[in-house]
Amino acid sequence: MKQHIITFPNPAELAAPTDLFVQYTRMDLTKKRQQKMLEQAVAMYPDVCNMVKLQAIITEADSFSVDGEALTMDGVTFHSTAFADLKPEQLHKAYGYFLTIGKCMPRDDAGLVEILIVDTWGSILVDICREMLTQKLQELNPGLALSPSFGLGFYGVSREQALQLKEFVDPAPIGMEVMDNALVLPQKSCAGIFLTADTDEGFPKD
Repeated sequence: MKQHIITFPNPAELAAPTDLFVQYTRMDLTKKRQQKMLEQAVAMYPDVCNMVKLQAIITEADSFSVDGEALTMDGVTFHSTAFADLKPEQLHKAYGYFLTIGKCMPRDDAGLVEILIVDTWGSILVDICREMLTQKLQELNPGLALSPSFGLGFYGVSREQALQLKEFVDPAPIGMEVMDNALVLPQKSCAGIFLTADTDEGFPKD
């Protein structure tokens, strides 16, 4: 069992994904006030990108097994109703991961609009980082189907299982920690499990 840190390119020089910002905030662009807010968000995007670092730490299981709703990776067991739909005979690899963009905080004297903008961009950058990790794992497993992320709080994997995931993947090298109450820090982070298989049969469908 060996951990790998992946640092992804910072998207600061790319065009701001305004469509995602509009989607996340449910903006009504027929209103001039929200048009101005979007203009402010686009102007702030490079600065928000420059305050973060997109990183993930992953561990590939040396051995794993599925038994009903239980998935055990190197002796650490996770539970989800979705695991019962998996086809164990088709599975190839199991990965655990933690991912973060680090601290993404507005200025101390920021107003409510700026706070909302920074928070929204932070959430979007976490999703961008997870998508980059998905692409990386797909590249590492050509010809195989990659599952959606069995992320904490999704597909029946409870957030409390962050404590088990910490036993499998140590998030400290990328500045993350799991508190005794299973809270994952920094706030702009996520974690979970990916599986590869011959086909996507049995994988959750979004």
